[in-house]
Amino acid sequence: MSWAITFGIYTGLTAVYAAALSLIARVLGACPTEVAVFQGPRLFGCRIGRTEWRLNLIPLGARVLFGAPRPESGSDSQSGLDPARVEELARIHEEFHAKPLFVQALMNLSGPVSMVLIAACFLGPSEGMSSLSRGFAQVFQGAWSPFEVGAPLIQGFLDLVARGGALSAAGILSAKLAALNLLPIPMLAGGQVLALLLVGRRTPPLLIYAQWLGLLLLVIVYTAWGIALVRVALGGI
Repeated sequence: MSWAITFGIYTGLTAVYAAALSLIARVLGACPTEVAVFQGPRLFGCRIGRTEWRLNLIPLGARVLFGAPRPESGSDSQSGLDPARVEELARIHEEFHAKPLFVQALMNLSGPVSMVLIAACFLGPSEGMSSLSRGFAQVFQGAWSPFEVGAPLIQGFLDLVARGGALSAAGILSAKLAALNLLPIPMLAGGQVLALLLVGRRTPPLLIYAQWLGLLLLVIVYTAWGIALVRVALGGI
């Protein structure tokens, strides 16, 4: 039962993360064209106005898109879409990237900030910030040592849920999700804000290499935590 509750907490927090980013983006004058909970193939969804809301299959974070780049002549990257829709996506994409850099940074930070606020509400401001600060190191400690560090952290979280501490567990998990997404890795919110500060709207070759390295690092981290998760699920701790 604690596994089901934990997955429900994670799904709910991921939905809040995506909704917060979408809401702040609209307040700041941007139009999300896709708001997705999780990644990969779509399980179900609906379109409201110009935004498609989706629940996807792979439970890894959220995704909020603002249009799509204008396809090159002869490209089939958006084949199957109505030409008017392709033009609309390209226009929204260009409008988003034309916004001031600080506005784009605020949008990127809105998701992690929503997690920090939830942690502060459920754990108290002091304990919420303490859990957040510990989370930065725990992301890598658990990945470096999935059996000795990662698995015990997961088991402790499940034990807390089993004891009826769902709200405290939600506060802890929201703090860890905030810490993860604030890391200066290009694929995450913290890395995107750092890139805006350092290179602005340019895409130098070094940034391309950093994005690939960041993706590789995230694959390693997620894989290691997945191993820890399987270890706990199989009763190895």
